Amino acid sequence: MGATKKDASKQIVVGGAGAPWWVRHRRYILGGLVLLVLAAGIAWLVYAAMRNQEADPYDLTAEQQTMRAAVVRADRLKYQGKVDAAVQELLRAKQQTDKKEIMAMYDMQLGALYESDRQFDKAMEYYRAIEAAGLPSFRTEAPIARCAEAMGDKETALKYYKLAYEAVDTNIPGYQAKHYLYKSKVEELGGSL
Repeated sequence: MGATKKDASKQIVVGGAGAPWWVRHRRYILGGLVLLVLAAGIAWLVYAAMRNQEADPYDLTAEQQTMRAAVVRADRLKYQGKVDAAVQELLRAKQQTDKKEIMAMYDMQLGALYESDRQFDKAMEYYRAIEAAGLPSFRTEAPIARCAEAMGDKETALKYYKLAYEAVDTNIPGYQAKHYLYKSKVEELGGSL
């Protein structure tokens, strides 16, 4: 029998056969709780270590941060109606790099800026510069086609809409919409695929 405490009128048995189950097995319950807390702590440490090892998709390089800031400033200027100031902002930022890919990104932004301002000839210059650089990750077919169409150059627009149709990545969801768009543009301009 377990330990006893004497009272004047009756005897109380602590941990004996008549005690509730949680009293009789408190050592095991406490041990289990300690193990559970310890396992949770270890699991949290493993999770934290794994999280720190994974690359953060929002962790930008210095050049990417510079570009992002320049694009944001240029967009603000554009929406204030200061297109020339926006262009200067992007050109200043572009001069800070010598990497072809980063320069092409700035050219794409400059082309889009001019295109949205309906200065299609200037936009075309930047899109053509990217095309001349020969960087396969930059798709300039559709922007060149749009600018050529807006400037009334039906032949160039037709050629580049066909190229844009062929360049669509069929492994991405929703590629059919781009195919339909470019096919419609080709047909609208009197061509066929």
